[in-house]
Amino acid sequence: MVVVFALLFASNCFCQDLTFLGIPIKGSKGDFTKELLNKGFRLIPDDEEESLHGLFYGEQSIIKPYANEKGEMVNVTVILMSDESWGALYVNYVSMKMKLMRELGTPTSDDASFDLPVEPKSDIAKYQAVNNDKCKYRCFWFDLKANGGVAIEIGHLKSGENCVLITYLKMDENSTLVPHLKFKGISLGETPHDFITALKKQGYKYITEFNGTCVLSGSFAGYSDCRIFINKAQYENQVHYVAISFPNQTKWEYLNKTYSNLKDMLTRKYGEPASCTEKFNSSSMPTSENKIMSLLREDEFEYKTIYYVEGGYVELDISHIYDNHEHSFYVSLVYLDKANSESTNRRAIDDL
Repeated sequence: MVVVFALLFASNCFCQDLTFLGIPIKGSKGDFTKELLNKGFRLIPDDEEESLHGLFYGEQSIIKPYANEKGEMVNVTVILMSDESWGALYVNYVSMKMKLMRELGTPTSDDASFDLPVEPKSDIAKYQAVNNDKCKYRCFWFDLKANGGVAIEIGHLKSGENCVLITYLKMDENSTLVPHLKFKGISLGETPHDFITALKKQGYKYITEFNGTCVLSGSFAGYSDCRIFINKAQYENQVHYVAISFPNQTKWEYLNKTYSNLKDMLTRKYGEPASCTEKFNSSSMPTSENKIMSLLREDEFEYKTIYYVEGGYVELDISHIYDNHEHSFYVSLVYLDKANSESTNRRAIDDL
């Protein structure tokens, strides 16, 4: 079972460069700036940070590329020209958020609140909350494959101006951009012991441990008799992933119904999936129960849906195991923590 779940997400742990207006955020700051100049942006005279100005999604903006101590690009910040009223800030924020959603899809997280005991009512009070860094109008898109993300917020500059900020941030080994993934409200950044203790308090029953994986049982998402697998990260005393196997099914009708029901609930919670493959490897779509079960036994199928979420990703599958001369078919759900996966990959590379 552990090998199956390990293989389940190994094929998806690849990275691509985070891009800004089609320009990969990598290499030197000078080379990145040249690419921006080629797109029509212009350097701002006498600016120590070598900022640029130009149109970003049709809006006049200031572009600030940032590099690390090694001179390598790490992020890009876009500043929409500051406004002197809450109404103007809000309109700019919503307008740009909608434009980003058309490109990036459903946000990973979306907040629209104020960090105040009482919600401010007037525009003046809301604008003052921005001045005091008490405004939490922010939206974030996390891209696991690009190893980074895009954020938009109503913010306050050190220079004293309020504005809308858009940040394209590439993660590095020291980045804390993305928190640990949560499972039933419990962070995968906890130790396996504390994580399991918290699950037991929610009614789950501890069964056994083998090869570094602890197994619990209980109900999950409305289904009883599920198995919960807790796997420890290789180099950290934290949870690497949580996998749920739903009860074994002997008929395609029930197997597909469980998969479809869970997919519907996940989509309502996380938005549209990042990828979805649902097919049988046959010349035509099988219609009979016998033909479908035959293809399942031969592993001539792929039913997999992936959701990128804050802190990692969630993968839903229809799975098959052949053990002790018996076939088992079940729906599986894997919650994989991004931070611990990155830590494991870095340590593994260091070993080479």
